[in-house]
Amino acid sequence: MASVSLDEGDISNTHYLTDVDIQPNYTPLDRARFEIRLLAIEPPQAQATDPIQCRLVVVSLIDRPEYHALSYHWGDQKDLRPVQLDSAITYITHNLETALRELRRRGILLVWADALSINQSDLYEKAAQIQLMGQIYSRAIACIAWLGASTSTSHDAIIALDKVCNDAFTKAKRRSGRKSSGASYDEVQELHREHDSQRQAVAALLARPYWTRKWILQEIVKAKVVQVWCGPDELSLDQVCYVAGGLSWLDPSPGFPQILSLLRVVEQQATSGTPRMTLASALLSTRTSLATDSRDAIFALLGLTCDGSDLVPMPNYVEPVEDIFVRTSWNMMKGQGQIALLLLARRSRRCSLPSWVPDWSSLAEPLPTWVSAGAGQTKVEGHRASTSQDVAGPQIRIRGVILAPIKRLEGGRQPTPRSRVTSRVDAIDVLGSLYSVLMCCPSLLPFSADQDVQRVASSSAIFSRAYPALSQPTERSKAEVIAGAIVSCVRSSETDCKPFSKIKAMVFAGQTIEQWTEQYESDLAVYQPEQPPKSPVKDRVKELGIRALLRVGQNKEQRAQFQRSIAIIEANMPSQQSLQNARRKEIEHHLNAKAEGNMRLAVAGDPSTFEVVYEKAQPGDLICLLDGCPLRVVLRATAGKQYEYIGEVCGDHASFADHVAKAEDVAVENIVLV
Repeated sequence: MASVSLDEGDISNTHYLTDVDIQPNYTPLDRARFEIRLLAIEPPQAQATDPIQCRLVVVSLIDRPEYHALSYHWGDQKDLRPVQLDSAITYITHNLETALRELRRRGILLVWADALSINQSDLYEKAAQIQLMGQIYSRAIACIAWLGASTSTSHDAIIALDKVCNDAFTKAKRRSGRKSSGASYDEVQELHREHDSQRQAVAALLARPYWTRKWILQEIVKAKVVQVWCGPDELSLDQVCYVAGGLSWLDPSPGFPQILSLLRVVEQQATSGTPRMTLASALLSTRTSLATDSRDAIFALLGLTCDGSDLVPMPNYVEPVEDIFVRTSWNMMKGQGQIALLLLARRSRRCSLPSWVPDWSSLAEPLPTWVSAGAGQTKVEGHRASTSQDVAGPQIRIRGVILAPIKRLEGGRQPTPRSRVTSRVDAIDVLGSLYSVLMCCPSLLPFSADQDVQRVASSSAIFSRAYPALSQPTERSKAEVIAGAIVSCVRSSETDCKPFSKIKAMVFAGQTIEQWTEQYESDLAVYQPEQPPKSPVKDRVKELGIRALLRVGQNKEQRAQFQRSIAIIEANMPSQQSLQNARRKEIEHHLNAKAEGNMRLAVAGDPSTFEVVYEKAQPGDLICLLDGCPLRVVLRATAGKQYEYIGEVCGDHASFADHVAKAEDVAVENIVLV
């Protein structure tokens, strides 16, 4: 049948102008009786290519009718096909029409399909039917997950997946002598290697648009039985989820099987009294799924959560999407104390949203690890949501402490992190990291004249003159040589090196540059490479402590001795090891975080401290710590002592309660975000 092309838009009320009625006959539904409409598909009059004809049948879920529920991707809105619905002819997409044809071919003639079963022009009916979605799919004989029309590659993919599951089940059963709930990871990987030629076909099948839909999560999770159809081919959803742990060879690796498996397990446990996940957790877990209507980013998850009905009592398609996002975010932040959700607000937000409200429909981009981990936290212990916050219109009030203003931001090239594989961090590592900053970001440093900046920009030559070993062959590691050059320039009285004396008071990785210089010199005084250890390893570690391990030998025996020494340190010096790990993490944040999360190096506070802040930060913005937020944040002052949220500060998790308890003369404020 020929297709009809239209401009994009709401097509639910677009129909052929023929002798039949223009509007389908949607009679009102009785909400008290949990009524729904089913499609009764008429058998073809002559052949399979006959147009689709359906009747609308009103039934009550109380009467337990027998029907199938269709789960599908709406498809291309410009590629429309006509179907007869009662005495009207209406448009549906080619994908939905193909699904109805396949249902008719298989003799499944009583179906629930949202696009036709719900009066799309009645937004109040639509909201009421959405509240019944869980029951509609859970009471169906089966949920038909329609992936679309079959192709030669999709047929090969389904055969491959079916064989992988059958072979893995056979091996697992042979190994254990009983039915297995899943194959081991190694077995699945082995089977994947056997079907190398079909990998691309499987990748294409699992990359179909159907899997990106937000609504399929509730439809599939609530259903008792799920049959995955791709044209005439069929596969159970359990088979797809069965091998989910072995799909890592796909590029990119699909996340939906793991999400579906998790949600299905949670739903099964909910029947025995285990609480479902919160709406905030569901929004984070399913943020890569998409919805045509932005409101459905929230509405599609309500039936899967323990608090969805409390946070959003009734889906409302009349209310502006911005108001829905504001109210839902406010309820989660104030009512549940989940202030950490603020960290998601700087990601592709709508211009019309307040700065503290996430755009829940635009979180598909990968999140930096520190954001996803921080935003995923539940209510922070000690956070008093009922007394520390208030709301007035699109504002939220949170207790907080202003830590420091941003003085300067990195301009120019990005510093390149040094790839240094080590199990510990010392002054050498810190000063080597500082070298990267000096070489690439001289504008961050407190220089008073342009010539100072130019000297630092050419610091490679300066370092070579101040510390000749930098350009000479040496048995020592490059990191040691660079650290020595930094120390020489800081200590030198030469004219070219004077700019470096100004950075002594700057804080980097938890200490001032002066302190790192002193530690480096102290390490050199203790470490004597020309004297081989005369005592056993344990005694040597006790004698020299962590400083005895400044260098790692090149031969196997020395490396083995080093590993044994590290093991002894971890066992006998946990506090020192924890300190080293903390320093390493901070350095890695400073130099590696920027590429992952659009971050910039900045200098803030007095004494000056290096920070990594969101790229939209500006000089004059404030670094703050908010009650209930596990990361420090950047705020921008506006009129009337109000602030806009700009983004997070990369670093280890910060505790508002600990900071207030430990800091002297800390000024706690009620910070109003707009």
